[in-house]
Amino acid sequence: MTLYDAFGERKRRDVLKETWGHLAPELGRKYTGWILVAHDCYGGWTILDWEFENVPSSPWIAEDIDDFTFGWFDLMDVDDDFPVGVYRYEGWYKKFKNGGYQFQAKPFVQQTIVNP
Repeated sequence: MTLYDAFGERKRRDVLKETWGHLAPELGRKYTGWILVAHDCYGGWTILDWEFENVPSSPWIAEDIDDFTFGWFDLMDVDDDFPVGVYRYEGWYKKFKNGGYQFQAKPFVQQTIVNP
């Protein structure tokens, strides 16, 4: 076991809190908002933009959005089911004391189709 293995994650959390703690989402509060993602012709996904009411850009929400979005795509195996296009997720986001999070929303809604 290395020193990093023993203390690395704890140090990472402490540095995040000390540096960007003022940008952290309030624990237990629901924030309404949206995430805009693109599905390309090669089966890849890209987060284009997002906004949640009264939540400034922070490492916590960015990491949670990334984990949620790509985890959801993997879980649903959406590469085969979704046509090329831009999709919008609308719903709410909540951060928990244990570091977990929850997103709740309507299914992704296709905004436009891009055909080369």
